[in-house]
Amino acid sequence: MKHLFFALIMIAFAPLLMSLIARVKAIFAGKVGLPWFFYYHTLLKLLQKTPVISMHTTAIFTTAPLINLAVMLFLFAFLPLANYRPLLSFYGDIFVVIAFLALARIFSLLAAFDTASSFSAMGAARDVFYSMLAEIVLFTIFIIFFRLTNDLSLATFAIEGKIELFARSTFFPLLLVAVSFFMLLLQENARVPIDDPNTHLELTMIDEVKILDYSGPYLAFMQLSLFLKLLFYSCFLANLLFSQSLVTQLCTIALSLDSNSYPLLYAFFKNLIFIALVSAIYIAIAVIESSMARLALKKIPKYSLSALVLAVLAAILMWRNV
Repeated sequence: MKHLFFALIMIAFAPLLMSLIARVKAIFAGKVGLPWFFYYHTLLKLLQKTPVISMHTTAIFTTAPLINLAVMLFLFAFLPLANYRPLLSFYGDIFVVIAFLALARIFSLLAAFDTASSFSAMGAARDVFYSMLAEIVLFTIFIIFFRLTNDLSLATFAIEGKIELFARSTFFPLLLVAVSFFMLLLQENARVPIDDPNTHLELTMIDEVKILDYSGPYLAFMQLSLFLKLLFYSCFLANLLFSQSLVTQLCTIALSLDSNSYPLLYAFFKNLIFIALVSAIYIAIAVIESSMARLALKKIPKYSLSALVLAVLAAILMWRNV
C-alpha cells in the first residue's frame, strides 16, 4: 500500500514536473515562464473539447491513446519507488516491462500510419529506427544489473542493496551506467538534443509529429502518457542514484532521525529525498535544453553509439571488479 500511495503521488506530480522544465528554461531565457499548473489546465481543457477525427482513420487511431495511457499507468506497478517494494514483482518482470513499453510504441506507430498523413508516417519511421538503437543500450544496462544481482526483477535492482552507487568498488561503473541511462532517457522521450518538443517544424520532428492529428480528449491522453513515460524513466534513474544507506546516514546525522524510533517522519524525509532526485533529473533536462541545440538527424546514431560505449565500458569495469 505504501508503494501504491507514493506511486499515485508521483503520477499526480507528472504535469507539475513538466512545468518545472518550462520554468527552468524560462529562467535561462530571462522570461517569467508558464504557471505551475499550466499543464493541468491544458489537460482539463482538452478533455472538455470535442475531438476532430479524420474519415480516413480506423479504430486503431482512437484506441492507441487509451492503450498508451493504460500501459504507462500499469508499468508503475512494477517500478520500485523510494525503496518501496512494487505491487507486482517476480523473476523476469523486466521483460514484461520491456514488452509493455514495446506494446505502447507499436500502437502509437500504428496510429501514426493510420492517419494517412505523410508527416505522421515520417515521424513513425524515424521513431522505429532510433528506438532500435536505444534498445541495444537498454539491454546492455540490464545485463550489468543482472551481473550484480543475479536476478531479472526491477525490485531486486533497486531494493536489495546489491546496486549501490556510492560503494567503492562499483561507483565509477555505475556512474557510467547512470550517464548512459540518462542519455537513453533523452532519446526515448525525444528531448533535446534528440528532438525538440517545442518545435513547430514538422520536417524535424520525431515524436511530436506522430500525434499532430490528435485533438480533444485523445490528445490529452497521448500527452499524459508522454508525461508518464518521462516520469517512468526518471524514477528508474532516481532508483539508481537513490542510496538507502546514504539516506539512512543523512537522516540519522543531519536530522537525528531513526527509522525505528520515528518511522513516519523517516519515511517522509526518504520520500522527499526521492522526489528531490526526480526533480533534479528534470532540472538537468531543462538545463540541457537551454544550453544546446538539437542534433542533426544523421548524428543521432552517433549519440546512441556514445551511450552504448559508456554502457559497455561500465560492463567491462564491472566484470573486473565483481
